[in-house]
Amino acid sequence: MVFEQADFTNEESTLKMIKRITEKYGEISHVVHLSSVRVENIKFKNTNWDSYNTAYNIQVRSIYIILKELLPYMEKDKYGKIVLMLSSCTINEPPKYWSDYVTNKYALLGFMKALAAEYVHKKININAISPSMIETQFLQNIPDIMIEKNAALSPLKRNAQVQDIVPLIKFLLSDEASYITGQNIAITGGNR
Repeated sequence: MVFEQADFTNEESTLKMIKRITEKYGEISHVVHLSSVRVENIKFKNTNWDSYNTAYNIQVRSIYIILKELLPYMEKDKYGKIVLMLSSCTINEPPKYWSDYVTNKYALLGFMKALAAEYVHKKININAISPSMIETQFLQNIPDIMIEKNAALSPLKRNAQVQDIVPLIKFLLSDEASYITGQNIAITGGNR
């Protein structure tokens, strides 16, 4: 597994990242897209289009650019595995004051569903995972009370950890998951 970063608000930076990877490793058959904006509690009336657009560029446009470059290789090889990171807000009730984040996660859900339908006959599996809050630096702009409340609402009485997420990603990238495509899989510790 190769971890790469790019400034996903910049198309040239995204394309350079793809070029670095393909030059070093050749054709890519597996993609895991984990990019997201940091969430902040902002009432809709206090948002602006720039925040929506930035969130869109980071969460949706970036994977569009990546897959426009990489899907032709997967199509030629009749093989590919793609996993997108969504959020439990696409399965459960979304939180208040996260309208730009939630809107773009739903856009990503639609994107995943559309591509899964289009590429299913080419043996390219495209799925999404939708975890609840994961204890990472991503939560640093969220009030502690909200993080604690989320953990308290979970039947497991905790938030997700990275090690709760990775096994599902590995499975979806494996050949054992060849019959799974177009799915948005919840990782919520039983929270509904």
